[in-house]
Formats: sequence, structure tokens, C-alpha cells
Amino acid sequence: MISLIGMPGSGKTSLSKALRKYGWRMIDTDEMIADKMGMPVADFVEQYGEFAFRLIEGEIILGLAPRPHPTIVATGGSVVYSKGAGHALCALGPVVWLQASEETLKGRVPNLRERGVIHCSLGLHDLLAERNPRYEAYSTHRLAVDGKSIDDLAAEFQKMFGKTR
Repeated sequence: MISLIGMPGSGKTSLSKALRKYGWRMIDTDEMIADKMGMPVADFVEQYGEFAFRLIEGEIILGLAPRPHPTIVATGGSVVYSKGAGHALCALGPVVWLQASEETLKGRVPNLRERGVIHCSLGLHDLLAERNPRYEAYSTHRLAVDGKSIDDLAAEFQKMFGKTR
């Protein structure tokens, strides 16, 4: 299993979907949370708060087990706030940080609150300053996403990991 981490809007879900054409399967932890809670992640965070969300997110991550087929795990951007979840991802295999600039993210996610982003009151600049060291700490690889299409990123990913992981 290979996990993708990074800010909302960095392309974790989009890249995971694009990698399907190379034979990768996809697990999206935000989708798993939404399914478990019966509501979109943004609604859950607004209604129950950050602490409750992190508990559910950690439970989902800790429940992941290696798969016999090539699998990508698209995580939520806040997964790095939980040491347990971060270490669990590392134990599953490589962790790839999709690194995006503030300018790229502003264009992709104009409203952090609507996206259900944890700590969105900080603003994007401060959120990046808070999260980037955490992404760096848990990642084993990086993919810079600025100026690249999803197809370009998928090809770069394939060069890094091949088709049979």
C-alpha cells in the first residue's frame, strides 16, 4: 500500500483515481469516514467538531490492513495531526507527500471551511506553515504538484513505484 498525504486540493483523490488505469486500487479515507458517519466530512466536522473527526479518522486509518493488490490510500489533509494515524500509514508502506504551493491551493480550494478543513480559521498561509513540517515528517517520498496535470503526476508516480506494488 502507498499512502498519499498533503493539503486539501493537492490532488490526493484525483491522483488516486488517475492511477486506476495503471492497475492500482483506491481507498479514500474521507469517503470511508463519510460513509461511516452518514454525512459529508465537512458537515461532520461542523456538527461534531475537530476532536470527534480526528477520533473517527484515526480509527479508519488504524483499521487499514495491507492488501494483496496494488493499493493507493488517499487520506484527508489532517491525518498528520494524529501520531498514531501517521505511524500506521508509515507501517503500511511508502507515504507520498503531494506538495503544493499556496498559490496552487488557493486556485483549487477557494473556501477551506466549505471543504471541512481542520484549523481553517488559521488561513491558508498559516495552515501550510503548521502542516508542512508534519507532512515532511511522515513522508518517505514527495511529488511536487505545481504546474502539473494529474496525468503528469500519475506518470511520475509510476516512475517512482512501478505497476506492481
